[in-house]
Amino acid sequence: MAKLDASDFCTLETMPDCHRASHRAAGNWGIYPVNGAVRERMLRSEAEEIVEADADGYDHIVND
Repeated sequence: MAKLDASDFCTLETMPDCHRASHRAAGNWGIYPVNGAVRERMLRSEAEEIVEADADGYDHIVND
Protein backbone atom coordinates (compact mmCIF):
# COMPACT_ATOMS: atom_id res chain seq x y z
CA MET A 1 0.00 0.00 0.00
CA ALA A 2 1.38 3.39 -1.03
CA LYS A 3 1.91 6.02 1.64
CA LEU A 4 -0.47 8.97 1.38
CA ASP A 5 0.67 12.56 1.68
CA ALA A 6 -1.07 15.93 1.93
CA SER A 7 -1.49 16.26 -1.85
CA ASP A 8 -3.74 13.16 -1.83
CA PHE A 9 -6.35 15.07 0.20
CA CYS A 10 -8.59 18.06 -0.43
CA THR A 11 -11.53 19.86 1.12
CA LEU A 12 -14.93 19.06 -0.34
CA GLU A 13 -17.83 21.47 0.14
CA THR A 14 -21.23 19.82 -0.16
CA MET A 15 -24.68 21.35 -0.12
CA PRO A 16 -27.23 19.27 1.81
CA ASP A 17 -30.33 18.39 -0.21
CA CYS A 18 -32.55 20.29 2.23
CA HIS A 19 -30.91 23.61 1.17
CA ARG A 20 -30.66 23.09 -2.59
CA ALA A 21 -34.20 24.15 -3.52
CA SER A 22 -33.89 27.55 -1.86
CA HIS A 23 -30.52 28.16 -3.53
CA ARG A 24 -31.97 27.14 -6.90
CA ALA A 25 -34.85 29.57 -6.40
CA ALA A 26 -32.42 32.36 -5.50
CA GLY A 27 -30.20 31.48 -8.46
CA ASN A 28 -27.04 31.17 -6.36
CA TRP A 29 -25.04 29.03 -3.94
CA GLY A 30 -24.68 31.49 -1.10
CA ILE A 31 -21.42 31.84 0.82
CA TYR A 32 -19.95 29.25 3.18
CA PRO A 33 -20.68 28.77 6.08
CA VAL A 34 -23.92 30.77 6.22
CA ASN A 35 -25.30 28.95 3.16
CA GLY A 36 -25.62 25.70 5.11
CA ALA A 37 -22.87 23.92 3.20
CA VAL A 38 -20.64 21.38 4.91
CA ARG A 39 -16.88 21.06 4.40
CA GLU A 40 -14.98 17.83 4.85
CA ARG A 41 -11.34 16.85 4.35
CA MET A 42 -11.10 13.68 2.25
CA LEU A 43 -9.16 11.80 -0.37
CA ARG A 44 -9.07 13.82 -3.59
CA SER A 45 -10.08 10.78 -5.67
CA GLU A 46 -13.25 10.30 -3.59
CA ALA A 47 -14.06 14.02 -3.69
CA GLU A 48 -13.70 14.09 -7.47
CA GLU A 49 -16.19 11.22 -7.77
CA ILE A 50 -18.71 13.07 -5.59
CA VAL A 51 -18.31 16.27 -7.62
CA GLU A 52 -18.74 14.39 -10.90
CA ALA A 53 -21.93 12.71 -9.64
CA ASP A 54 -23.55 16.00 -8.52
CA ALA A 55 -25.81 17.06 -11.38
CA ASP A 56 -26.65 20.37 -9.63
CA GLY A 57 -23.02 21.45 -9.30
CA TYR A 58 -23.35 22.36 -5.64
CA ASP A 59 -20.69 19.91 -4.46
CA HIS A 60 -17.18 21.17 -5.26
CA ILE A 61 -13.58 21.05 -4.18
CA VAL A 62 -12.50 24.25 -2.48
CA ASN A 63 -9.00 25.72 -2.62
CA ASP A 64 -6.65 24.12 -0.15
